[in-house]
Amino acid sequence: MRKFLEKVYYFFPVKLILHHLQGKLLLILGWVWLFAAAGELFGNTFGIPYLFLSPEYLNEVSFYSFAVVGIILGGFAMTFHITCYLMDGHRYPFLGQLRKPFTHYAINNSIIPMIFLSFYILKIIGFQKNYELAGTEEIVARVGGLLLGYTGMQAIMYTYFIFTNQDVFQVIRESVEKKIRKVPIARQNLLRRYKNEYNKPDIEVKGFLGTDFKFHKVQEPPAYVTKFAILKVFGQNSFNAVSLEFTAFAAIILIGVFRENPFFQIPAAASCILLLTILMMFAGAFSYWFKRWSVLMILLILIFLNFLPTFEFFKSEYQVPGIDYSKNEIPYSIPKLRELTHSDTVKNDILKGIDILENWKKNTGKEKPVMVVITNSGGGQRASLWSLTAMQSLDTALENQLMNHTALITGASGGLIGAAYYRELYRQKLLGNIDNPNDSIYRTNISKDALNHVIFTMLVNDLFVRLQRFDYKGKEYIADRGIAFERQLLANTNDVLNVPVSEYREPEKNGIIPQLIISPTILNDGRKLFIGAQDISYMSRATIAVPFTGEQKVKGIEFMRAFKEHDAEDVSILSALRMNATYPYILPNVGLPTDPEIKILDAGLVDNFGISDAIRFLLSFRNWISRNTSGIVIVTIRDSAVHSPPDSDISQTLMEKFTIPITGVYNNLPNLQDYSNDKEMELLKALLEVPVNLVPIEYIPERNKGEIEGKRATLNWRLTNREKENIIRNISETHNILAIQKIKGLVNCPEK
Repeated sequence: MRKFLEKVYYFFPVKLILHHLQGKLLLILGWVWLFAAAGELFGNTFGIPYLFLSPEYLNEVSFYSFAVVGIILGGFAMTFHITCYLMDGHRYPFLGQLRKPFTHYAINNSIIPMIFLSFYILKIIGFQKNYELAGTEEIVARVGGLLLGYTGMQAIMYTYFIFTNQDVFQVIRESVEKKIRKVPIARQNLLRRYKNEYNKPDIEVKGFLGTDFKFHKVQEPPAYVTKFAILKVFGQNSFNAVSLEFTAFAAIILIGVFRENPFFQIPAAASCILLLTILMMFAGAFSYWFKRWSVLMILLILIFLNFLPTFEFFKSEYQVPGIDYSKNEIPYSIPKLRELTHSDTVKNDILKGIDILENWKKNTGKEKPVMVVITNSGGGQRASLWSLTAMQSLDTALENQLMNHTALITGASGGLIGAAYYRELYRQKLLGNIDNPNDSIYRTNISKDALNHVIFTMLVNDLFVRLQRFDYKGKEYIADRGIAFERQLLANTNDVLNVPVSEYREPEKNGIIPQLIISPTILNDGRKLFIGAQDISYMSRATIAVPFTGEQKVKGIEFMRAFKEHDAEDVSILSALRMNATYPYILPNVGLPTDPEIKILDAGLVDNFGISDAIRFLLSFRNWISRNTSGIVIVTIRDSAVHSPPDSDISQTLMEKFTIPITGVYNNLPNLQDYSNDKEMELLKALLEVPVNLVPIEYIPERNKGEIEGKRATLNWRLTNREKENIIRNISETHNILAIQKIKGLVNCPEK
């Protein structure tokens, strides 16, 4: 038994695993992250596991999407072998006397990659069967694509090393030692370098797997195989490995030039693995070039990169297409905010708003119509699909009269994108360009993948050097992942949202379509950036105190008015919606031409439901509403429940106890916003002289039967087939049927 254990302990694959755990934890963490992601142990809320278990390519989960992931995964595994070989190959001198030393190293270093690949395949099979509703043939094809891609990439890279790497026998045949002896000083310097750089003791190994995948004993090197010859083998192999890594990195950057071509927009999971590969490449290159100084050099480079953007030449800001950044910046200050919300300006805008409401009332054909206001919660593509589904169902129930009764639409992030898409479809119907905005094809369009292009652009462009530029409205801008997001949404929705915000001014003014107010958050101070086709300075001022005394804070800045001289009218509705959906890190925080520069963040940071904006609007016109309507129906389309149960236990582990003050606030942010909105709703009901009804349409998958069917769709810009069905089917849940019936009854109530 002891001999067996000793044999196992000195077996090369086992030695490699133990050595990696001792000194290469950073490299092992890459595999740990992949295990956690594929194993649904990490990022479940954001759908990260789904990116790996059901990758999408060219709008399909298919053999090809898995083949692309397999190719990138194969490259990652080979990079792992290369990096480990660069770092510690010299500590296994028996390799230097073998033919194909790197190939032998990679074979014996494949335990972790093979375990992950097996684990990954098992997870894919279960996920494809249960969540993508795939049949046996489809599953076999997709797993086959993964394996083909993986083995194909491995074969290509192994072939490269077979034809470029030397072994010790080639070195001897070339009589390297004989040549070096002619220059004793050079030979002595190289051997001194070997001693200085490889002064760690050799790691003892007694057995290894050969290229025939059989067990072989380690043999003592022949007398003619010198230490210098072995050094030469490792040096030449390492140089070839580093050359391959730099070539691969250059290829990745080059591919970024063609990222607008859908063929190059690889699955998001492949982009994540590619990022890990790049990081591992740098680790290997630094280890090869800087040896013991590699950690210090990495720290110095990180410090350098951290301060690089502080220099004007290296600044690379994210901009809003349409805005003219060449003109003088406007001051972002309290005096300027008060100037933009002067009492006379606000009163004039309210009078204009009343004219719009009069036109809206006239179009309803009723003396005192019920005013519908639709608010939409954020939540990525899940919320987009849910908002569109809810509005289509509600419009059908109201016999295609939803937009006629609706005066205002507000919201955050993905939900407002879905609502804005529906409003534009309604406008296209009025223009005679489409027949039915409630067609299911539009649900298919809004739920198409919007993540692959964003993540790939982040990888090949935003993380390194953003060189590509594009022209919009006669002005030049740098392309980034925000632009990639807009272009992907345009492609998914057949370009219907390719409309300047200003183009909506006349149809809104005439009451033909509801007003849409977009309100992303200003990162600098938490105020809102109000974007709309109309003059809406009243959204930034106190709604109750008249006249404005200056004691109240200005709540925001009106985009179209503040940046009129900077061509704000050229900004598209999609750019405005993207600013409103700037989830941290996924999409970039755009800057605006102010002094100091303001940065824009997701609207959900202040109000993820759009209710506070709706209330502010209604309070601004409370007198007209009380005289001219028979009531208000606020339809709040939410991708979460209004009444959610409290967490049963908020602290378990020591780490959770340590992080709970931060995570607790973040997790409960929607609840905190709900409490604040409830107080404002009470004020609205008290001040209006007509009934105010708040009716939620809620996406609550937990009420579905079955663990899989009832699983909540993830917060992401990519949904699985099961998630799409889950969201669309949820509109038929009892609580939503009752909500739609209630809204129908309230809207069609007798006039008072």
